[in-house]
Amino acid sequence: MTNKFLIEHSSLEEDYTGKYEKLNEMVDYCNTDKCLRKYVLEYFGETPSFENCNFCSNCNITTQLTDITTDSKKILSCIKRMNERFGAGLVTDVLKGSNSEKIKSFGFNNLSTFGIMHDYSKDTIRDLISFLITENYIKTIGDKYPILVLTSKSNDILFNGKTLNIKKKIEKSQNNIKENAKNDTSFSQYDANLFEILRSLRLEIAKENNIPPFIVFADTTLKQMAAYLPTSEESILKISGVGETKLQRYGNRFLKAIQEYKK
Repeated sequence: MTNKFLIEHSSLEEDYTGKYEKLNEMVDYCNTDKCLRKYVLEYFGETPSFENCNFCSNCNITTQLTDITTDSKKILSCIKRMNERFGAGLVTDVLKGSNSEKIKSFGFNNLSTFGIMHDYSKDTIRDLISFLITENYIKTIGDKYPILVLTSKSNDILFNGKTLNIKKKIEKSQNNIKENAKNDTSFSQYDANLFEILRSLRLEIAKENNIPPFIVFADTTLKQMAAYLPTSEESILKISGVGETKLQRYGNRFLKAIQEYKK
């Protein structure tokens, strides 16, 4: 934001496109996990013969690769469901599950992707969005107030089974970890048979609505259901990942499955 301010107040020029493009190149450089030397050489017009120089910090990083395929699907799906008309800030708030008046006014609190990444910090979600932009799964349109749109490359993740890894440790929000730990201490005690029944039901619902299964409920949510066996709307709302919207859309079918299983 500081650099955008400086760009807009640096001169009397009306067209800041070139300066914004340079700023975006800098942002991409900060977010790429590929060889930094190769990135710089390509920026200045060279075509390096190597993929990794084995000298820069990205090439020599010891951090284990983290699979962010599911997280990427959540982000891309959210952008699509917001009709590719908004910026990273609002997309982050929807994924986080913010109850702001702006989100309610657009009805985004009713989206299936609302709050689907509630257990991540906003900074982590923004970092993942920036990484997807750098890797050309998302592109930004506009300079001062850029909006996020999907590229054709995003279909590889959403529909073609491509996996995506990042050289970074992705941590969940500490507040949510503590809250989950307080609310749920028995994941190792969940009923495996019921969990498989609920997974089958989730797949059935996903196919009916032509959406990925994780949009219905995450595995952790199904495991909590299989651990606590809620049989009423009041009790299932206490399960992490179940809100009023998802209760109305899918809740009764899961309650019925649990009730039948208990019988």
